[in-house]
Amino acid sequence: PHSWRPTAPIIFVDGGVKYKNSYGFSAGDGDSSEGLHLDFKFPQNKDLSDLALVLRAIKNHTTKVELTGFTGGRKDHELFNVGEIYD
Repeated sequence: PHSWRPTAPIIFVDGGVKYKNSYGFSAGDGDSSEGLHLDFKFPQNKDLSDLALVLRAIKNHTTKVELTGFTGGRKDHELFNVGEIYD
């Protein structure tokens, strides 16, 4: 049987960890993933969003990023996420 394998690293940000299977790395402060395991945990008291911290961590090693699941929720969060992408 054919199994899907990603062609690039996958990072699951905070609540997105609920979609993680055996592939990928998860990071966040845990406010949206209570009770789920994160591979790296950010402090909850910080000046940047989890997405901003992840994007800054990969900035020097990555030229293209595909984001999934960052829309469809609260409109203020969607706008904030778009701003983080263009930072």
